[in-house]
Amino acid sequence: MPTTPWKKCADPDPNRTYVAFLTYLPLKQFRMIPRFLFYTVRVLVQLSKSDGLGGYSLRANLFKNSFWTLSVWEDESALRGFAFKGFHKGVMKLLRNDMGSTRFIKWAVQGTDLPLSWEDAMRRFGKS
Repeated sequence: MPTTPWKKCADPDPNRTYVAFLTYLPLKQFRMIPRFLFYTVRVLVQLSKSDGLGGYSLRANLFKNSFWTLSVWEDESALRGFAFKGFHKGVMKLLRNDMGSTRFIKWAVQGTDLPLSWEDAMRRFGKS
């Protein structure tokens, strides 16, 4: 799965500060990829109905069992409202033992700097 194009879910207010969120999700074993992708489709359904989502993109390196998400939210409350509710909350438990060391990076971003770029996100992650 290549990097998906940025999916804009709301028009950004150039005078507002948003919450940008990058996740790194490494799978321990290659055989987990089909199940992970199946769950990803269900998470995307929940994401599409989430309040406060500005936009998102996904990235994968199948040869390294590595996945990333990049999203922007109106505020912390909107981000938590997605992450700790619905199917996403349950899938975190379902995949807990199949994941390597996950990483989460959060930062403030101005509306004028949207959409987010993978180049900037990966610099924050420590990879160019």
